[in-house]
Amino acid sequence: MNKFFQEIFFAKPAEASILNSVGGWLVNKSVEKFTKYAEDNTFEGLKKKAQNGDIESQFKLGEMYFTGDSEKNVTQNYSEALRWFSAAAEKNYAPAQYYLGIMYYEDKGVLQDFEKAFDYFTKAAIQAHAQAQYMLGIMYVKGEGTEKNDDEALKWWRKAKSQGISEAPDSIFDWYENLAEKGDSEAQFNIGKMYYTTGLLINNFDLSLEWFRKAAEQGHDKAQLMLGLMYYSGKGISQDYTEAIKWFQKAAEHGNADAQYNLGVMYYNGEGVPQDYTEAVKWYRLAAEQNNANAQNNLGYMYLNGYGVSKDYTEAVKWYRLAAQQGNINAKENLKELGETR
Repeated sequence: MNKFFQEIFFAKPAEASILNSVGGWLVNKSVEKFTKYAEDNTFEGLKKKAQNGDIESQFKLGEMYFTGDSEKNVTQNYSEALRWFSAAAEKNYAPAQYYLGIMYYEDKGVLQDFEKAFDYFTKAAIQAHAQAQYMLGIMYVKGEGTEKNDDEALKWWRKAKSQGISEAPDSIFDWYENLAEKGDSEAQFNIGKMYYTTGLLINNFDLSLEWFRKAAEQGHDKAQLMLGLMYYSGKGISQDYTEAIKWFQKAAEHGNADAQYNLGVMYYNGEGVPQDYTEAVKWYRLAAEQNNANAQNNLGYMYLNGYGVSKDYTEAVKWYRLAAQQGNINAKENLKELGETR
């Protein structure tokens, strides 16, 4: 028998009475502590503590409202979640800052605002909040709420991974490849671009063409543009002006200014289509109105010479000037030849 219990069991009546009193006091104190803990962790208990400024209670209350809690009869309420997360976040509480980032990133109860999401994720991430570090990496790689920065993305993903976030990728290529294989057109385009240009990967035009095509077939205008350029130049595939026109047309109809300009060039030169100055002007104008400097210069040339439009010197100078203001060398030379250098 345990020595302590032996002493209690064989204690004299007076001693036993004292021990029973002490034991009762300990039990009562334990019950009091348990009761207080239970009360504090009820919804009403948490709310009271939160209203009194307790940070953890403010966060827990926000979490309850964010997800809803059927056991505590709490209905999901993003407005209340925002209120309590904000209260805790103002005191620099990283978990609350992370949740606010999620709310603004995923437009949960608030208008989507990438800049605010980025700000909250940053505040939490610098306090070593692993999930915030992971999300910060995503925002850097996508250029959401900040300038796109692959180096910063990798930096934060490495920090997150060191804290057990296994889904944090080891490289930018891994990130895009994972999404691309799931059918994400933007990722497919970026994988294609990586294979097309020097940098992370050795040039592989076959794979570049494959990924551009997958994205292009989903309506990704930049991939359609690149596919058109590959067919136009014969890079990685046999030159085919008809295919080039087809993909430039698709991208142009999505509003891609570079594709509109390229269509203008092909109609002007009669490449893959009958030469048509009127069509060339149409596509140059659409691109020029989106501030494509090359299209502005070419539209000026069309007005100067009356190709596809009535000759109009004033319009020619206007478009040359707009292109020159963007640094277009040809437009500057054209203005110089016209004596319009003022």
